Amino acid sequence: MIDIEVRGEAAPEPRLFVTLTNQSREDLVTYEHSLPWRSAYAMMVVAVETDPAGTPLERTLPVDDPGPGTVTVKPGETLHGEIPLAPRFPSLSGALAKRDVLAFWAYRFQPVGKQPLPWVAGHVVLERVTA
Repeated sequence: MIDIEVRGEAAPEPRLFVTLTNQSREDLVTYEHSLPWRSAYAMMVVAVETDPAGTPLERTLPVDDPGPGTVTVKPGETLHGEIPLAPRFPSLSGALAKRDVLAFWAYRFQPVGKQPLPWVAGHVVLERVTA
């Protein structure tokens, strides 16, 4: 029902670009804070270095006070958003100065008043930033 595409960019600022498309034949209504880019808690993101140990980067999530606003995604409609990664991973810039970083993500669209849709997940490579 929902198609998610995620691509990553390491420079000039590390971020994920997210595209969400309603592939169903009906309107899908969700809380605005449930969109992947609107809340740090909407899309799960974990970053790991590409060293032999796959060292995970420490994650910092802000206090989030979601509002009650909703968004309707029409059939065939596509929404776009960005997720800045530096606030979530304070050591990310240092890690990217040394090597590539993998960002694993997972998202579950939650329609208002209905069962959540199946999880969608993947990863992106954030390429090493050379000075």
